[in-house]
Amino acid sequence: MLRGKLTLVGNNAFDQDWRTTLTDFQQQLDYKDPVILHFQTNSIKIRQMMTIDHLELIDPPTDERPH
Repeated sequence: MLRGKLTLVGNNAFDQDWRTTLTDFQQQLDYKDPVILHFQTNSIKIRQMMTIDHLELIDPPTDERPH
């Protein structure tokens, strides 16, 4: 399980053309007006053999835009 903040960033959040960061599969989808999201992970829970390991990450920076 992941816990964090999901933000709609749009294509103007990138310093360069966002299309250059796509994988081959994503390029084949050829979306004309894609929705671009950014997810900042705050914590991770991993279930193994009926136990739960919990990892808290550092507090995310505020108002940081994705690169």
